[in-house]
Amino acid sequence: MTKGNVLEHSQVVNMHNPKESRTEALLRQLNVVPADFLDPKLPKGFFSNSQYNSHLICGRAYEYKYVQQISTPDYSATTRGSSVHSGVEHMLRAKMAGTPATVEQGLAVVAAAFDAKARGVLDWGDEDAGKAKDLSLALFKTYTTYGLAKINPIAVEKGFAKKIGDVPMVGWIDLIDDQPAIQVPGMSAKEVASAPRQKVIVDLKTSKAKWSENEVRLDPQLTLYSDVEGTPAVRVDQLISHKSKPPTFLQAESFRTPRDVEIMVEHVGEVADLVKKGIFPRTQIDNWSCNVKHCSFWTLCRGKKT
Repeated sequence: MTKGNVLEHSQVVNMHNPKESRTEALLRQLNVVPADFLDPKLPKGFFSNSQYNSHLICGRAYEYKYVQQISTPDYSATTRGSSVHSGVEHMLRAKMAGTPATVEQGLAVVAAAFDAKARGVLDWGDEDAGKAKDLSLALFKTYTTYGLAKINPIAVEKGFAKKIGDVPMVGWIDLIDDQPAIQVPGMSAKEVASAPRQKVIVDLKTSKAKWSENEVRLDPQLTLYSDVEGTPAVRVDQLISHKSKPPTFLQAESFRTPRDVEIMVEHVGEVADLVKKGIFPRTQIDNWSCNVKHCSFWTLCRGKKT
């Protein structure tokens, strides 16, 4: 078995077995032998950035979701982010194929994805579905206006399966961007075209606040993807919503060193080991996620009525 493999999401077409999961289809098409790759001591047999991050936020919530497999409703924020990602993916794939899509086509993809996801939202909180959809469309248009032209996609939603230390990890990388390795203000288009190139790992985020330089520098998801692709250049493309003005698009670049990767590998192993030992500590009582608004399991845990 190959220790690390990658595959384009568009290639993961489940024609072999209609009951295959997305991960099973990915492993099959990467020629990864499940018996050699998966770890039966992990709830799904593998770890992912989502699982890793979930346990870091709250071990008990991780247990409810991945061990007890308690289903949860969608949130407004996840519905918005997912629909915007769908539209952006559509535009990037079209650009990569050399047949650019129109903004109207992308907006239709966002609207359809939002409507499908919205069916699973039980509580919109202080938003309503109509305003949330309008914001999703506005975020997408901001991306097409200020971001799309800057990007040279060479891979979109790229699937991978790789052992991180001893932990089998599976995931999908939002974007791999082809950019000049040297960028100097005032460079002509000809100079940019002839400059050495580099692969940049990119993750798209929709949020209400700009990421700090330190958050971009230390984000373990970007470190993981940097290791998978073997490139130190990473970037967060941010779509930021505001209360009283239109959304903004920002790009925050960073890099990863071999030591960054070593630290990430070590910590992923520590968290996976806690999972395999059945250790699921609850988060601190003052954590941002520990309330009815942000945790679907609140009424099973600290919010349970006695």
